[in-house]
Amino acid sequence: MTDMCQSNGFWPGYLSLCLELDRRSEVFIKIVHLDDMELLNTKDGTVPKTIEEWKFLLCLVKSHHNICVSRRDTAATNGTPEWSNSVTVENVALLAARIIGPDRSLQMLQEC
Repeated sequence: MTDMCQSNGFWPGYLSLCLELDRRSEVFIKIVHLDDMELLNTKDGTVPKTIEEWKFLLCLVKSHHNICVSRRDTAATNGTPEWSNSVTVENVALLAARIIGPDRSLQMLQEC
């Protein structure tokens, strides 16, 4: 069923099934690949639950961001890149600060 959701681009269904199958790392990998911060939300359970998951997500974002930076530079809105909804280190750090608190988030960022 996950293959069917993935091949048809039904990402909410795919992510939901991955969560049900306890494939949380796959959820984070796909969200980073899709580059959409709106997919990381507490309502659907797609935010990291542990510090280890937050670190895993940050590592994914850092490696993906390094690969895609030059490609994003060409996608501009009114002459400036639109990254407010992109999965960036900054956006993930802000989300972590809101969810796990600024102190734990800062400690996690310093460890990464």
